Amino acid sequence: MSRSAARSACSRSCASSPGDRGTEIYVRSTGAEIGDLRRALREAKSLLETGDVLLPDYPPTTQPTPLDKPIRTATEHGREEGRL
Repeated sequence: MSRSAARSACSRSCASSPGDRGTEIYVRSTGAEIGDLRRALREAKSLLETGDVLLPDYPPTTQPTPLDKPIRTATEHGREEGRL
């Protein structure tokens, strides 16, 4: 899902964090897939914190093999689930 599609498929708001510790971003999906929405949030967080979307080890430092397929799959889909 593109950033503009993710932006239009959710409602969002921002508020100051307790104790002046940054900003809280609240997002509610209004039709987007949760995985796509989480990916967009992770990319936005990365842009706000570092000025760039950080990618894990790209290009990879090893050759793809059948043995490392599970970790490659987890890395490819890692931004769709888990804690932000």
